[in-house]
Amino acid sequence: MSDHFDALWQAVLDGVASGALGCVEAQAPQERLVQEVAAVRGGIQKHSRRQPDKDAYPFLRVANVGRGTLDLGDVHEIELFDNEIDRYRLEAGDLLVVEGNGSPEQIGRAATWDGSIEDCVHQNHLIRVRPGPELRPEYLNLVWNSPTVAQRLRRAASSTSGLNTLSTRKLKELVIPVAALPAQNSLVEAANRAYARIVAGHRRVNDGLVHTTALRRALLSEAFIGGLVPQDPDDEPAEDLLKRIRAEREAADAERKAARRAATQAKRKNQPKRKVPAPADAPPPPAPTTDTPLPEGEQATLPLEFNA
Repeated sequence: MSDHFDALWQAVLDGVASGALGCVEAQAPQERLVQEVAAVRGGIQKHSRRQPDKDAYPFLRVANVGRGTLDLGDVHEIELFDNEIDRYRLEAGDLLVVEGNGSPEQIGRAATWDGSIEDCVHQNHLIRVRPGPELRPEYLNLVWNSPTVAQRLRRAASSTSGLNTLSTRKLKELVIPVAALPAQNSLVEAANRAYARIVAGHRRVNDGLVHTTALRRALLSEAFIGGLVPQDPDDEPAEDLLKRIRAEREAADAERKAARRAATQAKRKNQPKRKVPAPADAPPPPAPTTDTPLPEGEQATLPLEFNA
């Protein structure tokens, strides 16, 4: 459910908790301790001796409990001893509460057990709240998951040690709003109607988005082939135009590549040749001379100077 529709549902839950949902006319609910209207009990701790063997039973974990929903796709088993099944067996209508979570927003989330698995038990990280005669299970589920009670659960879970967890004692001492039974029935029915409208609205919005996406694709397709407006028969067909544009782009790319290659070759050609330095042990070049070479067969004469 999107954020907008989830916000609508949260408002419905708070309407149930306050007793002021829609057209329901009821007295304001009374604030009651959980232990006054329900029985609270912890679950079974899993350890090596509990590996399923001779007396294995279905075993619900935190992963199976969402906020107001159950996920029974992966239910584990646990070994029970003596008459433990009689003490820990879940009954339809029991509220399963998550005692702790890494996210403070998820602490205390709960879902009502539907009894779909026979002889099912739960782990110690889930706390069972079994409603008494003053509570309708569906009403308790709605009130418990409302923002009003969720805030109270976060406050109850906080501690000076930094560990945010709940306990059976904390839940027994938690205060929740409890309406009279006739009002509970009316509030549950109103909440169910509101939920059906929210789900239907969400479905229509999703269908509209799918239809809009398909319509946009169809419009773009028609636009590319010129199907949105009447076409001039003398105009160039869209398919031929696209081919011509593609050919022009390819020719332009080829010209640019050729120009870059020519520029690179010209740059290399105009660069001066590098002089190779003579080896360090090479003999020095001959000294320059201004003497003019003599014709073959002649000898050079040396100037003589006489002193008087």
